[in-house]
Amino acid sequence: MLKLKDTERSQVCMTFDGSVVKRYRGHLARQRMENDIRVLEHLKRVACPFVPRLLSFDREALEIVVSACGVAAAHVSPNKVHQLFDELRAYGVEHEDAELRNITYDARVGHFSIVDFEFASLIDVAERQCDDLDQLCNEGLAS
Repeated sequence: MLKLKDTERSQVCMTFDGSVVKRYRGHLARQRMENDIRVLEHLKRVACPFVPRLLSFDREALEIVVSACGVAAAHVSPNKVHQLFDELRAYGVEHEDAELRNITYDARVGHFSIVDFEFASLIDVAERQCDDLDQLCNEGLAS
């Protein structure tokens, strides 16, 4: 396996078959893993096309296996980063760590993906849309 990341919170490796193994460790490891699983299962149900697919998990080993989504994106404009995480919200997920380090790029298919959902929150999309409309109305009234 090729080690992609090794920190206090997790170790991430790519297997020879192209899947990605993430092992959780450190503070609240089990809760972070369970949250990753919950969010990835939600994103599969709503058919979000730009996130990895959860292939398997092992609760005792504190490990998940997901599909590979390319390599870490090195150069992405701040506008594109913002756009990607905004699009994720349309699928009912607030990432909570909306940083370039959580974006990958797959040159074979020519698209970006968002990864690492251990701190993400599920949101009510209809509520979010109402909040956005309220903000637009308030901005319109202010000008």
